[in-house]
Amino acid sequence: GMEKETGAMSGPWMWSGSARRRTARVLSVLMVLGLVAACGGTPSDTGESATQVASPTATPQPELGWDEVVTALQPSVVMIQSDFPETAVSYAGSGFGTGIVYTDDGYIITNAHVVEGAAAVTVAPPGSRRTRPARIVGVSTCDDLAVIKVDNTEGLTPATIGSSSQARVGQEVAAIGFPLESEMGTDVTITRGVISKLDQELAPYESLIQTDAAINPGNSGGPLVDNRASVIGINTLGVDPSVADAINFAISADQAVPVVDDLKQGRNRLWLGMNLTYNDYADFFGTEEGMVVEAVASRSPAESAEVKPAYLLTQLEGLPVNSMADVCRVLRSHKDGDGLRVQFLAITETERQTLEGEVVVGDPDAGKPLTVVAREALSGGGTGGSMSWDFASDTGEWYTGDDETQTITISGGTYNVTFK
Repeated sequence: GMEKETGAMSGPWMWSGSARRRTARVLSVLMVLGLVAACGGTPSDTGESATQVASPTATPQPELGWDEVVTALQPSVVMIQSDFPETAVSYAGSGFGTGIVYTDDGYIITNAHVVEGAAAVTVAPPGSRRTRPARIVGVSTCDDLAVIKVDNTEGLTPATIGSSSQARVGQEVAAIGFPLESEMGTDVTITRGVISKLDQELAPYESLIQTDAAINPGNSGGPLVDNRASVIGINTLGVDPSVADAINFAISADQAVPVVDDLKQGRNRLWLGMNLTYNDYADFFGTEEGMVVEAVASRSPAESAEVKPAYLLTQLEGLPVNSMADVCRVLRSHKDGDGLRVQFLAITETERQTLEGEVVVGDPDAGKPLTVVAREALSGGGTGGSMSWDFASDTGEWYTGDDETQTITISGGTYNVTFK
């Protein structure tokens, strides 16, 4: 349990509210709902024209019924779909989240882990399957915030952003968004609860609102609202229900707004360009340590160093990294232009490679390709239509089964995968 006012995300018991694509764990087909991070997209041009931005108001709005709150927020939320390519540890597919309309000219707030490293991002208003293309304007990995922009603003209205400093423990709130979109459709959903705690620090997050309002996969990036239809938080993550019930978190609005205003100008914060998640692939990498690179943003510092999806980040500045808290502890001690020493593990068809080099914070043009510093031959594998490993000494539980892409069996001390 969590008893302290501060802490760190020390393991995968903390999950994000983004509905992630299907992910392969080694060669099995499992659904993984995990917190992903790192950056996506290219900074937009600065110097945008002045636009309407909803901001805290001095005069309190009247209290509304929750049905009226949903009606008021309908034109201010969008469903976000992020498409990711296939990697060695994941199938090609889509992740889903929620966005909050921030300005009348199409700037939208969401979580960084919803869009970072995506090959394509689209949005749709509630109840609609008609998508609109969106571009990633700015990303802050360690704040887990991103700003995207759509040119088609028809039917969209900026949300009213309230001040989380006016919130109080016990106050009624609601999470609005699109949970489990692929199963439940595109109608907006509301879950109600109360504020359980304010200004919770949980590294790398600096100011969270804890609530018992359910934040489910697909809710990430959506609004936590009060009964005046004011956004007081950005729904972000929750504790795995198998660990604890009804513990969910939103980034406080007062923490988010200054970051969002910076990102809106196309200024990424402490940007490396890697979409990182916990290492759930120990069988594939041969270790439980490190953070898996799920995606790499185009024209990012990581791409310039030739970091690839399905690499395992094992060290940053010589320190081991096993969580985003570890990554952000290093990043927040540096600034744009600083070169960070990195170490990765990569698995090829024939060997396990250790790569080292430098990634320059915030600079997509300064990187040099990583260098392979160690190689270890794999005991099995191949390049044909089937692969096998010697399982004579392995007593672990391995996936077997048959699906549309492969048949997996274990026989004679060998793990056999036949691709269809």
